[in-house]
Amino acid sequence: MQKKQLARISHTHPAEDAESGSSASLRSESLLDVPSSTPSSRFRRASRIQATFRALATDGCEKCGRGFSLIELCVAVAIMGVLVLCAAPAFANYRRRASVVAAAHELRSIVRGVRARAIARNRNCGVKFLRAGREWTYSLYEDGDGDGIRNDDIDHGKDRRYFGPAIVMPSAHLAAIGLLATPVRDPDGDLLAPTAPAVQFNRSTICSFSPTGKGTPGSVYLVDGAGQLFVARVYGASGRVRVLRYQPARGKWETP
Repeated sequence: MQKKQLARISHTHPAEDAESGSSASLRSESLLDVPSSTPSSRFRRASRIQATFRALATDGCEKCGRGFSLIELCVAVAIMGVLVLCAAPAFANYRRRASVVAAAHELRSIVRGVRARAIARNRNCGVKFLRAGREWTYSLYEDGDGDGIRNDDIDHGKDRRYFGPAIVMPSAHLAAIGLLATPVRDPDGDLLAPTAPAVQFNRSTICSFSPTGKGTPGSVYLVDGAGQLFVARVYGASGRVRVLRYQPARGKWETP
């Protein structure tokens, strides 16, 4: 009885053996066919990605190397021209105003320097403006006889010149000392004719300071070459220089 059971167990059916063998082979093939879990498959995938990026980069460089078309260049030049035309008037106004401001700063430095010397040396000192052709020059003087800076003392050599003559505003190509071609009202309300002197310190072109710091009040008129009139006013008590701009529409002088 036991021999029959052993023989039945040992002699299995051939179909069952074939099915078991095929299932085992399928399991082994499925284990080998998993590309995402093996290092070699990851390496191949990374290589394909790198090759794709190199191809895209090469194609972009080839497109860049071809340059721009004539139409694109014409459009770019036209846009740049429009921008330049729009900015040119504003830039010109800025240059003129900057030139006037630079001229006012130079006049301020001249006046303050003369005033400081008069206080430091305890004697009258002054600056004389003189027109030489199309330019204006200035010279600095020191009182020699105790009666202030005067034209007759300068002519006779009593008031010593210690600086000059030098050109006023040599670097300002737009702003210049002058007046407009039409009459206007000065900051005090008096008529300012085109033939009037552009430098006015009372009835002369000399601005002098005493040892106490008081000086001759006056005005120096500036034009910017575009029909605008400015004035640099010197206040005698303090030696301060203030710049004003004439507004033709209002007929008034205002701070620029």
